[in-house]
Amino acid sequence: LSSSTWFTSQLQLQLKDNRIFVDRNPKRFAIILDYLRTKKVFLNGTVSLAEIQDEAKFFGLKELQDAKQE
Repeated sequence: LSSSTWFTSQLQLQLKDNRIFVDRNPKRFAIILDYLRTKKVFLNGTVSLAEIQDEAKFFGLKELQDAKQE
C-alpha cells in the first residue's frame, strides 16, 4: 500500500475501528486491489485499461497510470 499516495494518507489517519471507507467503482477497485497485491493488472473484460489508469490516478499509483496493455 505504500506505493499509493491515497492509501498512505488514509492509513496515517487515526481511525477508531481500523477501517477505511473507499467510495469507488467496485469492479475497478477489485483490479486495483489485485494490482496492489501482485503488481500485475488482470483485466476481466468488463473494465478497460483506461478506466484502471483513471483509478490509478485517483489512488496515486504512478506506475499503474503509465502501464501499457500487453
